[in-house]
Amino acid sequence: MAYVPHVPSSKPRIAEVVDLAKIRANTRLVACRKRIARAQETNKRALTRLFNAGLLFTKEGTRIGRDLLLAYQQLLRVEALLVRLSDANAPASKANAGKLAATFRELEAVLERTSALTHRTGEWLDALRSE
Repeated sequence: MAYVPHVPSSKPRIAEVVDLAKIRANTRLVACRKRIARAQETNKRALTRLFNAGLLFTKEGTRIGRDLLLAYQQLLRVEALLVRLSDANAPASKANAGKLAATFRELEAVLERTSALTHRTGEWLDALRSE
């Protein structure tokens, strides 16, 4: 192959400035949305197991089902809040950043509670199945 000398272009390249904070926030939002979707799916599976086992209509099953539905409702509310706060038209202000940080903290609490409820439901169903 013949040697081809490098010929510089006539126009100088302009470096693009990247806002790393915006990229980090966007990455965090995407990760949170995935976690919310996983938690919602797990929550639905737990409710389906309760219903299919016929235990949703017992006293304990009704209480667990109500708690799971409440957790699902909270996940939907936090998801809607994240969408509103991450809207491309929303001003990137410190107040908005503070609201977003508070929403992330609330999301962590809701996800932790949903995980505990789902785990408790699974244990309860397994214990009833083994009886």
